[in-house]
Amino acid sequence: MKLFKKVVDERQELEMLRIERWGFWIMIVVLIAGIIVQAAMGADLRQVLGEYVVLIIGALYIVVRNILSGHWDYHTKPSLKAYGIYSLIGGVFCAITSGAVQYFRGSARLQGNLAQLLPSVLCSFAVGFIACFVLLAVTGEMTKHRRKKLAENFDDDSE
Repeated sequence: MKLFKKVVDERQELEMLRIERWGFWIMIVVLIAGIIVQAAMGADLRQVLGEYVVLIIGALYIVVRNILSGHWDYHTKPSLKAYGIYSLIGGVFCAITSGAVQYFRGSARLQGNLAQLLPSVLCSFAVGFIACFVLLAVTGEMTKHRRKKLAENFDDDSE
């Protein structure tokens, strides 16, 4: 039972979806920035748990719904090239974030000596790259499989 009938046309609905999409991404960026700033100020997991939970639930919802719908990305298809490019971006983000948090936390042995940050930053890059690549490869293959299944179901329905 619907309480309200739809009062917007397709153009207005598309415009509202664009606004909601931008709002979602702004919320994600602000949550990530808040977690990074709090971590740099020495906050422990209990202090940022709320932000983590909201971030993870929102991200999982988007990923699962896109896979179930057979969608991957606006600009690329699931492929090794796409996984590699996005993983490089993820690895660089992990490295920069890790280095900034360690530096601004005021670790006595790292303060003022950026060369000592290099091994830790490189390790963060490697871990971030590998984690992103594996996750993207798994979700990309799931998306390909789902697309194939949806295409088969569509072909069966059209006969």
